[in-house]
Amino acid sequence: MAHPLIWPSKYFFYAIGNTSAVSVTMDLSPEEPARILLLGCGDPRNVLYTVFTENPDSERLLDFTCCDIDPAVLARNVLLFTLITDGKPEMEVWNIFFHFKLDEKSHTVLIDQCMKLIDLAETPQKWRESSYGDTLKMCTDYTLSEIRRHWELYVAMRDLPAERRNAINQEFVAIWRNNTNNGHFSTAWRSLGPVMLEGLNTINDSLQHYWKTGTTFRDGKNIAAATILNPTFVYSLAGEGCSVHYGTDPLTPFHLAPIFAGARTNPTILEVIKGVKSQFSGWCSAYRKALSSSIPPIIRLFLGEATAVCHAIRVFANSGALNPGIPVAQWKTQLIQFDKWEYVDSPAPAPTDFNVIHTSNLEDHIGLLNVVIPASPLLSPAPSSVLYTESLLWVGNDATKEFIEHLHADITIMGLILGVCPVDYLSGFTTRSNTHELLMNMHTSKGTSKGKKSKAKSKEKMEDARISQFQQLVTWKAPTSCDPIASQLPVPRPSYDPYQMSTFLYDMYQSLYATESAMNFWNQNQANPLRALQASNITTHYTREAFVLFLKIIKDHLQPTDDEWRTTIEGFNERLLSTWSRMNMETMHYQDLCGHLVRYGLYRAQCFEPRARKMGPFAAWPTIPDLIRIVLVVPRSGLWVLEGEKADQVGTPPLQCDITGVNCSNLFTSVHAAFGRAVSFGTPANPQVRFEEDVKGWKGKSPLVVSFTAPSYLLTELEPYQNLTVNFAVRNTPAACMALVKKLGLQLRIFSAKLMDSSLVHILPEPPLPARRRNPGPPAPHPQPTPALQQIGEAGRSVLQFDEDCEGVSTLGIRISLTDEKSLQLFSSEGSKVVPELEQISACVIRVKLGERIQDLAYPFPVMGSQHRLRLARKSRYIEVLVPTSRSFALEGMKLNPYPVIRNGSTVSPWSIHRVPVSMMPALNLNAKGLDQWLNPHLGSMMSKRERSMRKKHKHDALMYVKDTIHSIMVGASGIQNGPPRRLFSLVDEETNNSDTVIFISDLRFDLASHTVVCDGYVLPLTEAFLMSVETQFAKLVTQGNLASIPVFKGEMQSWKQLLPSLVERCRTSWKHGPNCEYLSLGRIPLTEDMEENPLCSCGIGKDVEGMQKVDLWKPFAPYVTRIAISPLFAVSYLETVGRSSEPRKCSVCRGKGKPSLKACSGCKKSPESLKELISLAAPTCLRRISGNLHPKLVAYRKTGRAMSFHHEGSKSPGDDEDSQALILARIMHLHEEIMELRTRYNTLSPISRLPAEILCQVFGHYHDECYYSKYSYRKNLWIRVSHVCRHWRDVALQYPDLWNSITLMPRADTGAMPLPMLVVERARSHNTLFSFNVNLRRARLGQEAMLNIIVPILPRIKAMKVKGPGEYVEEFLSYFAHPCSAEVLEQVVIDSSTDFVMPVDFIGSGAPRLCWFQLDGCHKFPFSCTLLCSRSGCLTHLEISNIDHPPTWPELFGLIQASEAVLQRVSIREVLQSHTGGHGSLPLLHLSRLESLALDEPAEVVCQFVEHLRIPLSARLDLGVDYLCWLHPIDRLPTALSIARSSNIISPSMLRFDTTQTVSAWIDWSQAADGIPTTLPDFSLCSSYAYIQNIPEDTGLPNASTQKQLHIPGISLSNIQCLLLTSYDGYELMEEIFWDVVAQLPRVSTLSVSAASSLQLLNCLRDDSASIEASCEAISLNSRLSAETSTSRKSRSCPFRRFPALKSLVLNGTPPKERRRDTKAMTSFVEKIGILETSIRIREELGQGLESLTFTQWVGIPEKHIDTLSRIVSQVTVCPYREETDYW
Repeated sequence: MAHPLIWPSKYFFYAIGNTSAVSVTMDLSPEEPARILLLGCGDPRNVLYTVFTENPDSERLLDFTCCDIDPAVLARNVLLFTLITDGKPEMEVWNIFFHFKLDEKSHTVLIDQCMKLIDLAETPQKWRESSYGDTLKMCTDYTLSEIRRHWELYVAMRDLPAERRNAINQEFVAIWRNNTNNGHFSTAWRSLGPVMLEGLNTINDSLQHYWKTGTTFRDGKNIAAATILNPTFVYSLAGEGCSVHYGTDPLTPFHLAPIFAGARTNPTILEVIKGVKSQFSGWCSAYRKALSSSIPPIIRLFLGEATAVCHAIRVFANSGALNPGIPVAQWKTQLIQFDKWEYVDSPAPAPTDFNVIHTSNLEDHIGLLNVVIPASPLLSPAPSSVLYTESLLWVGNDATKEFIEHLHADITIMGLILGVCPVDYLSGFTTRSNTHELLMNMHTSKGTSKGKKSKAKSKEKMEDARISQFQQLVTWKAPTSCDPIASQLPVPRPSYDPYQMSTFLYDMYQSLYATESAMNFWNQNQANPLRALQASNITTHYTREAFVLFLKIIKDHLQPTDDEWRTTIEGFNERLLSTWSRMNMETMHYQDLCGHLVRYGLYRAQCFEPRARKMGPFAAWPTIPDLIRIVLVVPRSGLWVLEGEKADQVGTPPLQCDITGVNCSNLFTSVHAAFGRAVSFGTPANPQVRFEEDVKGWKGKSPLVVSFTAPSYLLTELEPYQNLTVNFAVRNTPAACMALVKKLGLQLRIFSAKLMDSSLVHILPEPPLPARRRNPGPPAPHPQPTPALQQIGEAGRSVLQFDEDCEGVSTLGIRISLTDEKSLQLFSSEGSKVVPELEQISACVIRVKLGERIQDLAYPFPVMGSQHRLRLARKSRYIEVLVPTSRSFALEGMKLNPYPVIRNGSTVSPWSIHRVPVSMMPALNLNAKGLDQWLNPHLGSMMSKRERSMRKKHKHDALMYVKDTIHSIMVGASGIQNGPPRRLFSLVDEETNNSDTVIFISDLRFDLASHTVVCDGYVLPLTEAFLMSVETQFAKLVTQGNLASIPVFKGEMQSWKQLLPSLVERCRTSWKHGPNCEYLSLGRIPLTEDMEENPLCSCGIGKDVEGMQKVDLWKPFAPYVTRIAISPLFAVSYLETVGRSSEPRKCSVCRGKGKPSLKACSGCKKSPESLKELISLAAPTCLRRISGNLHPKLVAYRKTGRAMSFHHEGSKSPGDDEDSQALILARIMHLHEEIMELRTRYNTLSPISRLPAEILCQVFGHYHDECYYSKYSYRKNLWIRVSHVCRHWRDVALQYPDLWNSITLMPRADTGAMPLPMLVVERARSHNTLFSFNVNLRRARLGQEAMLNIIVPILPRIKAMKVKGPGEYVEEFLSYFAHPCSAEVLEQVVIDSSTDFVMPVDFIGSGAPRLCWFQLDGCHKFPFSCTLLCSRSGCLTHLEISNIDHPPTWPELFGLIQASEAVLQRVSIREVLQSHTGGHGSLPLLHLSRLESLALDEPAEVVCQFVEHLRIPLSARLDLGVDYLCWLHPIDRLPTALSIARSSNIISPSMLRFDTTQTVSAWIDWSQAADGIPTTLPDFSLCSSYAYIQNIPEDTGLPNASTQKQLHIPGISLSNIQCLLLTSYDGYELMEEIFWDVVAQLPRVSTLSVSAASSLQLLNCLRDDSASIEASCEAISLNSRLSAETSTSRKSRSCPFRRFPALKSLVLNGTPPKERRRDTKAMTSFVEKIGILETSIRIREELGQGLESLTFTQWVGIPEKHIDTLSRIVSQVTVCPYREETDYW
């Protein structure tokens, strides 16, 4: 299923349509047979109106296939058609179909008709043989049986018990009361169209009256007689009861505009009802008359969900399978089974391709792509084929732009991929008006006005959160069908670059499923989060199967090679896998995606290898397929949460299934469900399940059976199948979480069952989809395209080239491989080297000229030929032409002829202008009251804001000129401006003052379906020969006919020549183009675009000229005119702004959208600071006050921008003073703006401003990393300065997201304020990035305001959280997160406290689903029950615990580690545990198979006990710190424990640290005593302090100082040591004897690090000439905290660095002690006396050219003379002076 399974808590039955009727043949020529597919057809209004608008003498076939998911809709429709066919009284027919309460007479007619139909529908054959069978056909037997079942229910309802009928009646009463209480009003306002404002008040109470009385009657007698509940409103897909939508109104399907516009006075509601009944009567009469014609309309009924029906028809067309294996709908198990007679055996089989597909407003329910993807392949290849999509709901910020958002991709790309494109997108205009929708949208979306009370604002905010309506009707056609030439050519589908296509597909995939992440959801809906929250259930439209179906249509339409397709999908797959670490939820949906790729034969991912093994559920299967179907039986009791709650509380959440184990969880959203029993049969080797559906459905008590497909290997390869469970759950949308998380928990699971529970879970092999048949049979009769002109060579397929971001089309290229000999001679390098010439001859065709040779290149999309690029390969002999695709308002492409007329065989039809049945359209009453009040604004809405601006500035635009002329004609013909109506117009070329076109306007008529008006007129093209023949009559017409001359501007007359054929064709009904038609013979439309030439063919001259007979002066010209229909050309609201923009202006401070005033901006809440500064500098004290009363005058002045001179005079009044202040203030601001503009221009001329943005971003990124990762806190936010250098740098920095994803919080001790982090957060909101933030609370606590302004807005986007500070501050900070908050992307939590604190149990109460790193230091007690850890139990990869005041128990700690033992990579435990006394067997063994590092800092006995319970890899790094108390606790058990834990007798811990030399001795003794256990210590750490041990009391049992002085390290070789870490406590030194013995054994040391006072000891040891030490250090870093007292007592000796001949880079780090931080004199003295610099000068002598770089960091007082000296002998000397830590805030 492409759409998720939705829990229908409340189902709405649309018994009556919710939009006005349209003619679905309005884009077909009158001769073309109409094969129409109505998806989600609803009531039959569109069928009846289409038949009504047909010419009564028409001979074409109307074949409707009406599809709907609700059998009650089809049952009512068939009932209505048969009532009309039988000639029942129209009053009773109206009552039966539109009233839900009937009088006795109407009820009797209904029951009698139902009983008649029940008898005829006993069998399909009997129905076909009935009087209705020829025109009302059933596509499936199931359709007929369900329709018949509803007719039986209608008859049986009269026998229901009275209590049951009363209960149903009360449900209808409840809706009436709900409408009254909630103030619901009728949506029939949409049917008013342009007269909406005139009729809104009249129809306002129609909804309330209808639901109160159940009728449209207004007299008490008829209302009182209607007491019987209409059963056709009682039964629906939801079962018995009232499920009718609360907005149902019988007025809505009809057209109300002529009722109001044609009346002299405002009509009453009775007159309105009379008018709609008259329209209904006309529809019924037209249908009844059409049935008696030679070719009656055929109506086919198809019961099923729209996408299922589309897929089934396509499968049947491709494979011939009558049973494609597709369920008719969700909650049903019946499969679609085509009727063999109707689709195979019938002399006129049902169509499987259509030239009209109308989708109603399915887009609102299943998503735009789920409509277009399955429907577009069913379109026939004829150029006139059309697809209509429609939406009513809007939930975003801008209703007019939601259409583009719903496509999730560029329209041009989608047009090339899908093969259909919006017509108005290409043409740049539409002939269907939505002005009334725009007006209502502006009214409903208006924000809270100034001055309202808070209660009113709250109410208005709630109103704004409601889901609103905005009708958007879009017409789709093939892109090449707009081209009169290309539409007749065989245009190949484009090829593409697989890498670019994979990138595009990845971006589209992320767009489709972006809101699955809470972070993305809230980021995308910041403008109106409440509206988005309420709509989050109904906007979840796409499963992974939907995306796979999109891939399938790409493959089917573009037909790439196997290699291209494999490369495309592999590239997409690689991108998807590479972003798993950053993207949310995708890892859980990946198996679902891969399964559907295999199911549709598109790609087999590597995860399908190896195949599932024959074990568990597959033990007896002979072969195991790649895909299986899992059937889960959910007991009815498991649905108590969803069924037991009120529908309004539960809503309509999407549902899903998942397979979950200990270490894996995979979601599946393509789920099918139905109520009934799953009966298992078959054998273990061939399992099968038979489903017995419960016909009672929701009303019954049967369990719910759900099924989904999944890869088979999931059950055996990821983890043991015994661990797997199958779950049925609610999808975690924000609305579902808010409503159900308290009842269902965080996982939102409804029911779970073990995979191997055969009573609840059935595992079946998934059968393959039907294959395409080899012999599809003869193709449908379509005109065969003619080959393109080819005189140069062979043209290949066009190549689609994406832009740099793969978000749009860059170019389309076609390569011509030269084959013509003459062309080769002209083009080749040996020939003339002629350069080809290019000319664009139509929207999609480029003509290539090579000498006298010509070749036409047809592109699959309109292009801009003037921007072409040529690639000439004279040796390879090819010419490649690359052109960009055309856009809506480009000067080429469709702009060459925006009004094309396209040939389809022998017929022609307009492409961008819909057809109208002019003779059947009601005429406007030009004498009606208030005509100008609605017609003036309606005609004025033609132009967009862009076009109005162009018109005002006198810019050239042909379409804008045509609109202006049409406006003049319609305004003049209606007489709403400048006097009485004028009906005669001539178009006069302004440049030549010549006129060759005269237009006669007979009437103004309503175009009801398009909500606009049309001029019914005639055109008379003037030629010189014609004028000579009618010279007398024409002169009389000009002088006496009240002729109005309309000037047309340059280029406009050509547009009118192009437009006239479309205006003629749109109203052609009674005549046809003959075999001698000039269009067909000359092969072009229009015939000419030249002045004084006729662009029209002669077929329509003198036809349908009744209007010309009304005026005597016009009669002589009747034989020479052709009928036309002129209507407004409206701007496209989803492409550009129509009318005045409702967006507020920008604030002068924050540049954000708000309502800026002189006092403060409503967006940033700030006053114009720059203005205040100017006033404080340039104005006296009395002018430093900003008065709100001056704002209008100030704004008015700023708009003018004029200069101002003034002088000081005595003020006459306070008002004069304020005016003067305003002018002065405005002048100051004006000068300030000029200065700022000049500064900007000056800065742009500097060389640094010319650097490309990409290079600047790299520079900014390096600087950001250098600052952020600095160990000095004052530097961490210095990178912000790059955004304050100049405007160019600022713009680049603001657009570079990597700068704004790291935040350091260090609140001030005095105020706690943090302006820079707040600034970072504010700027980062526009970037979809993840945050890492550090909180340093060492100086002050983080206040609540900072939390709300900084942390809360970015919480869903926080990836890493590090908190450091005193326990009191840390605990307060963590308490802010002690609630159900969302942290979906949080991966790392580090908490470091200097004092004890208590961690909240409900820290991040909603859990962090991606947490993998947890580090805690300084807590009072480890929070094992913390929600954060519980939610990620089993998923931690890094766990670090230290300094826990209240030690945890060993079982608690082992339980935490054991839960994640399969994934743990790093474990660190320091000063946490006490000795375990529970026995060895009381603790489990921990198998840490992925462990990379283990660090333990505990007493020796604890370390031994811990290691004994481990099983770790041999490659794991060990950091075992054993303190001096090991003297009391021997470590004899440690080697054995290590050898067992590592499964090896090689004991080589990567780092082993001891805190005393006695521990070293103990280790050596053990190593000598352990037989057969060789010991190597690649990394060794000695941590000791001679003086410190000397001060330990003797009663501790430790040896005395004299013993330690004699201690050495015998028996162990340190020759392999490469890294030595020497540490000691401040103020103490290592004893020289021990240190010397260590240093003497370091021949291979490559890294030497010394800190604290031990550095001086090392310096002295290395200077001893008696030692013969050879070392190979590439670099040495002496990181010393030096004491001036000890350093000055040492004497300088020989150079210590000669021991390192390979030394190339020397770094000397020196940080003075804290107590002498400012004692620069002491440091200078030390530098002089220690002799480092003097001896370093001799380095060159001993090391030769080896030393290349010398760096001094954090030193004080280095004399300049030494630096100069060193610079002469070392190529690079760097001095980084000491700098105190300062608070940058």
